[in-house]
Amino acid sequence: MNFKPKFGLAWICAVVMVGIVAASISSTFAGEAKFESQLVWATNDEKPPDANYKPVDQETQKKLESLGLKWKNFCVVKRVEFETKNGVSGKVAISDKSSISVKFMEEEKVEVVLHGQKGEECSRRVQQLKVGKMLVHGGNVPENSTAWLVTLKRIK
Repeated sequence: MNFKPKFGLAWICAVVMVGIVAASISSTFAGEAKFESQLVWATNDEKPPDANYKPVDQETQKKLESLGLKWKNFCVVKRVEFETKNGVSGKVAISDKSSISVKFMEEEKVEVVLHGQKGEECSRRVQQLKVGKMLVHGGNVPENSTAWLVTLKRIK
């Protein structure tokens, strides 16, 4: 008996290729996003208030300068990298008193929530954040003319 498949080898290869492409597209969205967050101290003082605070990197410095902020010096208080799955909020501590939650959503949007002391919500923001881009949250510290800033950069 001579067996002849109804579909040719080319047809089978085409179906397999379409499946591979579809799987890679869906896994790109269904996977995880990787972020870097920094707690930054903004000041006009020449020296940071703590010897452990280091100047921000050049990329972050340029981003902060482009915002037209009134401060000249920016120091990293803490830097963390983390991943979050689509639709799931990843929460990480950025200081003893604050944390950031990031939920990766459709169309490369993120929902960012800053939490203060006792976990209360201080700020919530939803915006598009593509790979390599950075967003900045911040607030004044009235008693000494400085500010805290939280940067969030999408790495993956």
